[in-house]
Amino acid sequence: MTNKAGIPALFRHVLLVQITVTAIMSLALSYYGRAAALSALIGGLIVVVANVYSTWRVFSTSNTNCAQQALPNLYRAEAGKLIMIAALFIAVFAGWNNVNIVAFIAGCAAVMITGLIVAATRNVDQNISRGRETDKKN
Repeated sequence: MTNKAGIPALFRHVLLVQITVTAIMSLALSYYGRAAALSALIGGLIVVVANVYSTWRVFSTSNTNCAQQALPNLYRAEAGKLIMIAALFIAVFAGWNNVNIVAFIAGCAAVMITGLIVAATRNVDQNISRGRETDKKN
C-alpha cells in the first residue's frame, strides 16, 4: 500500500520506528548529560534525514517499473544518502566542540540497525501471513 507520494507503507513504518528510536535513545542518554542526549539525537536524525531523502529519491520518479530507469535511480539515491551523511558528519564534528562522540555514533548505529531489523522482520511477517492466506485457500 502506498500514499499519495508513492512511498510504500513499509518505508513509512521504518522511518516512523527510526524517529521513535532516535527519541528514546536521546531520552535514555540524557541520564549522562545534555551533550550525550543531544549528540544521540543529532546522530539519529542525520540517519533519518538521509533515509527520508533516499526513500523520496527512489519513489519520486513516476516510471519505476522499468528496470533500466530504476537501477540508476537507486544508485543516485544511495550515493546521495552517503554524501549527505558524510557532509552532515563533517558539519557536526567541525562546528560543534561539545559533541559526545560515543553517544553520537551510538545514535547513528541504533537508527541504522533499527531500519534493517524493522524492514527484515516486517517482510518476514508479510511473507508468513501470505503463506497462511495461501494455505487457507487450499
